[in-house]
Amino acid sequence: MNKFLPFLAILAIICANNVNGKEVVCYVDISSNAGYQLLSTLKPNLCTMVNLAFAQVDANGNILASAMTNLGNFLNFRGTQKAPKMLLSIGGAADWWSLQNFVQIAASPSLRDAFAQSCLTTCQQYGLSGIDVDWEFPSSSDRQNFVELLRAVKAKLAPAGYLLTVAVGTSNWWAVGSGGLDVAGVGQVVDYVKMMTYDFHANAQWDVSFGLYFNAPMDDVAGRDSMVNSLNLFSSVDSQKLILGLPLYGNAYARAGSVNVGASYSSNWPSTGVSPSYNEICARTGMTKVAGSAPQWTPYMYDSSLWISYENPESVTKKASLVNTRNLGGVMVWSLEKDDQTGACDTCPFPLMRAINNAVGRYVDCSFTLSGNSSYPVMPELPDPVDTTTTSTTTTTASSNPDGALQVCPTSGYFKHPDCTKFYHCAWPGQAPYTQNCQPGLFWNNQQQYCDWNCVP
Repeated sequence: MNKFLPFLAILAIICANNVNGKEVVCYVDISSNAGYQLLSTLKPNLCTMVNLAFAQVDANGNILASAMTNLGNFLNFRGTQKAPKMLLSIGGAADWWSLQNFVQIAASPSLRDAFAQSCLTTCQQYGLSGIDVDWEFPSSSDRQNFVELLRAVKAKLAPAGYLLTVAVGTSNWWAVGSGGLDVAGVGQVVDYVKMMTYDFHANAQWDVSFGLYFNAPMDDVAGRDSMVNSLNLFSSVDSQKLILGLPLYGNAYARAGSVNVGASYSSNWPSTGVSPSYNEICARTGMTKVAGSAPQWTPYMYDSSLWISYENPESVTKKASLVNTRNLGGVMVWSLEKDDQTGACDTCPFPLMRAINNAVGRYVDCSFTLSGNSSYPVMPELPDPVDTTTTSTTTTTASSNPDGALQVCPTSGYFKHPDCTKFYHCAWPGQAPYTQNCQPGLFWNNQQQYCDWNCVP
């Protein structure tokens, strides 16, 4: 037995390095009041990569970094234990102007080159580690142009040693149904794909059919939006490039009777102020709290007027464990300033960030020193994907009913459904497919592999 000890020791070191090498990516809304507060509260070793959000891009492809509030102050953290890597994020959900400009830039070879050069110049000028493109969201007509845009930027950044990352929507609609995201094409180009595995449900008109529901369920009914479902949708991307997103905020609903998950809520709830930060949620008193449970692992709280889906140290630990069980590149949060910066609700500051780091093998204690041993056990929540490789000559073939319904996946990918308002998603060969729905009014285009205005078998 002793002859195996050196091998086991080497194996242990390799495994430890693999876990401890995970990225912990922190987005920071540097123009917000809470973001400004981070200038005095930020602790070391919480993040391996900090994304400064958001810079705009003009119609000529120029990045307007100099217009960002507090940029100079945050740049002082570059290369320190508070921000070993610092990237500039461009775009964002609230930036309609940049969204329109992205459409024009991506469609023009000359503008793509101009934007790529601006990315390089910006990295050099501000001493950044790279660029994060946050186009929310490309449409089906932008699908190939988005990949070409990223290729142009990568061609400029990679030779100079800069990173290129993207933040993308990962719901069934944004990843597949909208047709705007070539998952495999984008994944081949960039260094990291930062998955926005949150906002699957919200207090919004588009989601009223779900009623009271969870912002970021870890898992759910097969094929329904969740972190696990998103990882299946992105199975064509090298897992080491995937960065799992966690929200440091919740979604609040105005109750309309029952407190049960799925119950209806008031449609008169205002459209602003419905996503409270963890530092606001944890300080609330007088509310009944319900712990997260399988498969969603998301807690919620309620009183006579409100119902809030949120995260706590236990839920983010559960969800971050997917980074280990799925061999992902790391985890990211939106956004760092939303954590409990002062420790008002815990024994010390940043309880969510400490829990996330611990879950991926970076033990961060209340002194904010770093060691390689996690204080949390690695908890495999889900079985590993089925290994379909075989040394025999047996092959997996599609199994269908006479009506064309697919029963067994021949390969991973997307397949037509007998009902053109639906399609099949196959995560693993030899397994049963997931049935997914196109948005109302759209139909599955099997040639283009996304939901479109016309049914194309």
